[in-house]
Amino acid sequence: HWQRFMTYPDAKSDYFGSEMRYLAEHELIEHIGFGFGLRLIVEVKDGDLLYRSNGHFWQYGKFVLTLPDWLLLGSATIREHALSEQEFYLDFRIQHPWWGETYSYRGNFRYTE
Repeated sequence: HWQRFMTYPDAKSDYFGSEMRYLAEHELIEHIGFGFGLRLIVEVKDGDLLYRSNGHFWQYGKFVLTLPDWLLLGSATIREHALSEQEFYLDFRIQHPWWGETYSYRGNFRYTE
């Protein structure tokens, strides 16, 4: 389970949560909310964790509708780089083939309990 609290230079803040689960070797599912989620392929590249979307989905009970990345916001790429045992840099971008970058955030994050 992830809970992300983000504070921006202008003092505004955001919060959102998600849940990641193991799907298969090198593949996770991230449930974002309202039944929506992402399938993510995971690899280590140049010492960083690299996640790339492998489609979106919408789930209601046992019913799962698979959606290609281009049908929604686009393809997600997430790169995490360790800064220390408690901090990491994260760069999250969603790129649509027609509309360009549709969503992104990046910055330093801290693990808390």
